[in-house]
Amino acid sequence: MKVFVYVDALKAVGDIDKIKPFAPADAAKIWLEKHDWQGEALEYEVSDDAPEPDSQTWSCDASLG
Repeated sequence: MKVFVYVDALKAVGDIDKIKPFAPADAAKIWLEKHDWQGEALEYEVSDDAPEPDSQTWSCDASLG
């Protein structure tokens, strides 16, 4: 499956509107025409494979914030 991702460089890290994923492509096109006609959404392939047993898992440590 492919998704399209828009990143707003003017938004702060952690802002809920900084990253917007879209599927299908038409959703990205419609949103961009309305909200950021000069912007673009990049296409990424989403993997539905299970992670390898020894793969690393990344998470946020709430105690750091």
